Amino acid sequence: MTDCFLGELRIFSYGWAPQYWALCNGQTLASAQNQALYALIGTQFGGTSSQFALPNLQGRVALGITTFPNNKPNGVVSNYTNGTTGGAETVAITLAQTPAHTHAFGATDAPATSPQLRQNIYADVIGTQPTYVTNPTAAQIVNLDPAAIAPTGSGAGHANVQPFTVVNFCIATTGVFPSRN
Repeated sequence: MTDCFLGELRIFSYGWAPQYWALCNGQTLASAQNQALYALIGTQFGGTSSQFALPNLQGRVALGITTFPNNKPNGVVSNYTNGTTGGAETVAITLAQTPAHTHAFGATDAPATSPQLRQNIYADVIGTQPTYVTNPTAAQIVNLDPAAIAPTGSGAGHANVQPFTVVNFCIATTGVFPSRN
């Protein structure tokens, strides 16, 4: 295999780390036995002076170091420095995140004369107890009773994962110590 730099990350298509490489799964290594690698990455991915963590790229994508506008109205700038983590595999959408909107939905307290919806108006199929209307004495066509519509989702998370192919990220534990440019 060609020479590599110590601490270099590579993607491998198989499910194990080759010799002189370690999986980027957040595992910790002893600093005393890996002094050169510790000198390069330190504790930016976790750990202490006696042990340090390797990057954890399980279920994550790598993001380059950058500073860019956040597209927020106040012009906040986001800084992504080495070792920063973020994101979520599932997200719960709350009512506060839903844009304000309305639904036109008409109903009548008149008895239904057909099982088919006509003119986008729902009719009362029970007859004795109004099904869709708030006030049985209201005009024939009224808005849907607000109690018939409730927020949905219950705050449960939904998948928030981009399309993917699973590969292994590995870090070189032996190699040429990179010199600064």
